[in-house]
Amino acid sequence: KVFEPCYIGGWSAALHGGFTDQLFNTTVVCTTKRVRSRETKIGEFNFMVRTVGEERLFGLAAVWRGRTKMMVSDPSRTIVDLLSAPSLGGGIRHVADILAAYFSSEHRNDVKLMEYMKTFGNKAIYKRLGYLIESLAISANTLLMHCAEEKSRGNTYLDPDLPHKGKKDERWNLILNADLDLSS
Repeated sequence: KVFEPCYIGGWSAALHGGFTDQLFNTTVVCTTKRVRSRETKIGEFNFMVRTVGEERLFGLAAVWRGRTKMMVSDPSRTIVDLLSAPSLGGGIRHVADILAAYFSSEHRNDVKLMEYMKTFGNKAIYKRLGYLIESLAISANTLLMHCAEEKSRGNTYLDPDLPHKGKKDERWNLILNADLDLSS
């Protein structure tokens, strides 16, 4: 109620969807309200708060906790949020793990994912998703072609919260400033 209108997103929604078993002590909340601090504590609960525009309140599902109704990003919307802001997923390495789990789950929906990416309107999502699909050897040819068609020309960092250095991936116009360590 403190953040309404809002939804639970990021790693919190990924945990709810079964895409990660990593527990975080902080709940990710996306709200249309302006907040003083991105990190806040209410009682004994920690929140990471991200302000979003009203047009970004889509792809949500109602979840009941007792008598309390909360909105949570659906699986495809969760992926879009994480690709837009990897920090909401604990960084690009953890986002790659969540993405692999999404694509191997019954929640995978390539059409909905493409629709949500278009509605969201951030071209960096296409670059990161295309790169990760190839890097993780995920079978998603139609989605991969869609990402290649929709990506923008400018350079984007694979993880914008990490130091801004690294080699450039010419295919995806990405600065690879994170090692995904796919050997494990």
